Amino acid sequence: MDSQLEKVAAQTIRSLYAETEKLAAEVAHQDEVRQLTFDLIKSGVIDTDDLESVFTKLASKSKGDLDVFKKALELSNDTSKFFKVSSKFGADDSMDPLTRMLLEDL
Repeated sequence: MDSQLEKVAAQTIRSLYAETEKLAAEVAHQDEVRQLTFDLIKSGVIDTDDLESVFTKLASKSKGDLDVFKKALELSNDTSKFFKVSSKFGADDSMDPLTRMLLEDL
């Protein structure tokens, strides 16, 4: 009976360890998404009003996609081109070049 109990205990421990590892990976992913979202807000790419929707979108992305977004944020001063096409006018009442190009025919 002790042998059977040891097997059940070992199996339970392995199962709990695997679940803990999975949850730790999810927490690390959420932390990475949170940090990226706040970096995007700090750099002016997104508004604080869009915080929840951007966080939700980024949370659904893979680790590789998040790495690409982080690298794009590092490499560019104007990262808005990497994330969305702006429907708002710029500070000088002009649109950014990509938006202007896309809306020319409308």
